[in-house]
Amino acid sequence: MIVAVCLLMGMTAVAADTDTRDGDAILRGVWLRFPHETVTLTGTLSVRTRRGTVEKMVPFELLMDGAGNPAQAVYTIRDTDGRITERMTVVRRGEEPPVYQFSRGDPPRDEPVPDLNLAVDGSDITWMDLTLSFLWWRGSEVLGKADIKGRPCHWLSVKTPDSLSGQYSRVELWIDHETGMLLQAEAFDAGGDRVRRLWIKSFRKIRDRWMIKDMEIESYPRLRRTRLRIDDLAVQPQPDQPNE
Repeated sequence: MIVAVCLLMGMTAVAADTDTRDGDAILRGVWLRFPHETVTLTGTLSVRTRRGTVEKMVPFELLMDGAGNPAQAVYTIRDTDGRITERMTVVRRGEEPPVYQFSRGDPPRDEPVPDLNLAVDGSDITWMDLTLSFLWWRGSEVLGKADIKGRPCHWLSVKTPDSLSGQYSRVELWIDHETGMLLQAEAFDAGGDRVRRLWIKSFRKIRDRWMIKDMEIESYPRLRRTRLRIDDLAVQPQPDQPNE
């Protein structure tokens, strides 16, 4: 089931949010809605110019093991022949800081974890964006609420943790009231200038949980845009449950 969510550019700030939860609780609600099953997603990163010309297509695969203890997500980048070029593994134990593991090549060779602000294989999407790491940052502030194309959202701001360096100083997030999913994020540098924006164009529902289907990422100044699109999805069946 694909549910189109028309997000794109429109955003209107309104009065302060009446939700009494703090920002961290709202963000916690986002990642608690991620699938608790083992899910494999395959798709492409499509890099386009401002005029829409496709410059590069990057195949990728995401294995999410929400049933594991600890939970982990494995992001695999491939070349057009299907060979692995890069792989990032993120291991999460509850609300503890994540553990990152990185490798290159096929077969994979372990290497030091790169700066999460680095772009993935010539695209506009960074490892920070691809892993949605900012959803786990602490100390977020509720700025109020906002409407994105008529959809009421929590409007949050969260500062980059001191342990992370790079271009981002803070990230503003818009979380849909109804689904509890991230709809849009904007990253700002130390000078307050917007450096990157991502927004979700559509979702897919797995049992009672929502997954991102299409996501757009744009860097500033506007030179290129990258679309992340999920082309296929498989859910490992749990005992006594049918295949998805």
